[in-house]
Amino acid sequence: MEVDFPCGSFDAVVAVYLLDHLPREEHASLFARLRGWLKPGGLLLFSIEPEDEPADVRDWLGQPMFFSHFDEETTLGLVGDSGFDILESHTEVQVEGEKEVEFLWVLASRPR
Repeated sequence: MEVDFPCGSFDAVVAVYLLDHLPREEHASLFARLRGWLKPGGLLLFSIEPEDEPADVRDWLGQPMFFSHFDEETTLGLVGDSGFDILESHTEVQVEGEKEVEFLWVLASRPR
């Protein structure tokens, strides 16, 4: 959460299986920072679990892992409130070990 880049540094930012492991109270400010790092028309692609989870440490493939995220509607609202245009969003299920886990995938752009 401490890394920073100059405005307009990137054409795209990809955050796959990352945001779930940051405190959800920081997601709004992170989306705003990501928007600033993108050039106008730049793209953001990310995945996140779409359920309400304030904060929890649980087993992930045999290791303790921190999880924190909002429900799908709240996450999409944070993205839009941060100044992104949401181009696409959908959920997909994947298998982790012997468990099925749903993820929200979002493609958004910084307006030109």
